[in-house]
Amino acid sequence: MLTAIIRKLPPSIEMAVVLLLSLGLLICVSIQRYLQFFSPISSKNWLHRYTDMGMYSITIYELIVLSVLVPFLFIRNWRLKDLNLHFSFKLVGVAFLLIIARNIVSNVSFGIFSVLHLVTPELEKAFNAESSITIYSLIPLLVINSIFEESIVVGYLFKRLEHLNGILVILLSTLIRQLYHLYQGPMSCFLIIPTGLVFSLYYWRYKRLTPLVVAHGIDNLVVYLTYTYHLSQIVYSNYLTQKNLN
Repeated sequence: MLTAIIRKLPPSIEMAVVLLLSLGLLICVSIQRYLQFFSPISSKNWLHRYTDMGMYSITIYELIVLSVLVPFLFIRNWRLKDLNLHFSFKLVGVAFLLIIARNIVSNVSFGIFSVLHLVTPELEKAFNAESSITIYSLIPLLVINSIFEESIVVGYLFKRLEHLNGILVILLSTLIRQLYHLYQGPMSCFLIIPTGLVFSLYYWRYKRLTPLVVAHGIDNLVVYLTYTYHLSQIVYSNYLTQKNLN
């Protein structure tokens, strides 16, 4: 009975179920966090902490969502091939090219906004982050989160909306990606929007999801290595200060 009901759902309801179940909670929490910045009682600055518990929580949450969505979409006659997940070392190389292209777009857009004085020091300092995550929580996140996000925001969305103009789907995909990253503050748009545009444009043209998944994982790894490096610099600086005081 339930299977029959699921099969008879219109595509619009299917898409609503997929997006709300997978990203609805993340978007709500992210928007709430973002609005804190504009609150009259806000200090115009917030600190986001990346912890092992937080990474495990995200990974487990996404696995639970996938355990529901996969059977749901299977009943709806979706198959893995619909997401265009094909692996080859050539596609891994493409992932690095996508990151380079994204970084160029990101830097150019930031430069333009800076020249137009649309980026203030307050906005640049609005988001601060601390990381205490280890490789043990990072590895599962790199795999699960990269597949989870790109499969839904790009692979699923483009297939479901293939009857629409590609530009509209690219803009919608990029908007959704930005919404659940709003917790990173106003400046996140200079990274997330270029990522969404470059990734979506590539997928629209070549219909290959693997480079996006790999590039996403590389991005997360770079963030981890960056925070680890900064933390080691702080620890070393404190050590030298303490040594000089003694």
